[in-house]
Amino acid sequence: MRPVLLFLTLFSYHLFLSQNKEFIYEYRFIPDSTQRDQIEKEIMILSLGKDKSEFYGQEW
Repeated sequence: MRPVLLFLTLFSYHLFLSQNKEFIYEYRFIPDSTQRDQIEKEIMILSLGKDKSEFYGQEW
């Protein structure tokens, strides 16, 4: 029983560390500064990996 528990613990620890993390943001902006009442929104995603990070719009 103990070796199985040790294996599951190490496996879950490795699985947790190897996953990418992803964050979702709502980005609000005014595309034309002369029309300040027109606020647009876009969902942005920040994806963090071990070797690289990406920041992109959801419609990308």
